[in-house]
Amino acid sequence: MGTPVNIIVGSHVWLEAPSEAWVDGVVTEIKGGDATIATTNGKTETVRQGFRSVTANNRVQPDIQTYTGNILIAVNPFQRLPHMYDVHMMEQYKGATFGELSPHLFAIADAYYSLLLRRECCSFSNGEFLKAGLQDLEQWCSRTTEEHVWTSWDELQHIRQAVRFLVLHQKSHKTLEEITNELCPVLSITQIYRIATMFWDDKYGAQGLSQEVIGKMRTMTTYDSITTPNSSFLLDDDSSIPISLDDIARLMLDIDPSDVEPPPLLRQNSQFHFLLQQHTD
Repeated sequence: MGTPVNIIVGSHVWLEAPSEAWVDGVVTEIKGGDATIATTNGKTETVRQGFRSVTANNRVQPDIQTYTGNILIAVNPFQRLPHMYDVHMMEQYKGATFGELSPHLFAIADAYYSLLLRRECCSFSNGEFLKAGLQDLEQWCSRTTEEHVWTSWDELQHIRQAVRFLVLHQKSHKTLEEITNELCPVLSITQIYRIATMFWDDKYGAQGLSQEVIGKMRTMTTYDSITTPNSSFLLDDDSSIPISLDDIARLMLDIDPSDVEPPPLLRQNSQFHFLLQQHTD
């Protein structure tokens, strides 16, 4: 635990508030065992019984606050850290190997989305597991002030909608419009198509989307890959664009190998002397 701090008039403190988790303020009066606090949201609160619900706001030393055994569970939880949930931070964790950077909410999200590319992970039971974790995270976000949560919950909307699709019952009864407009409006058609074709129900053995819906999505993803090549992410092999040998030949540079000097390492190796002969000829 952190070093105890004496609370006096003028001390900056955090006051526990059920609706906002914590709200900061300044001690304006101390009388007996009670303290009067003017909070930044314009209210005046009186705290009784020895300030048990008041925590000193350590503005100078953002030190470690709480351990459970040897496991760190909080680093100054009252320090405002909006930079930890901005777009710049999210880009750092995009595509990074899990464990390569410091633990972060975005690292978990990116790792999970990468697992969706593996069929054994794109299942109903894994969706239920992730849904339970997202529910815990949502409860935490609802209890925490905006300055700590920032936009992290909104940034996870792709993962939330992907999980929503995995745990959806009676997928075979859903139309393409219901999937794209109501269930997964943020996901692209190529992302939905990949998840839909990888999904398997390991718990109930139920079918996924109907073949009619899958066929429509395949047509749309193929069209998108032709009109906008950058949107071809997560397509299967059947949706590739064929390239003829004539197209490849036209794109190749006209290089005469005899004009290329062999590197010294190859010149010293007797097995590559034929290159020297070809070069001298």
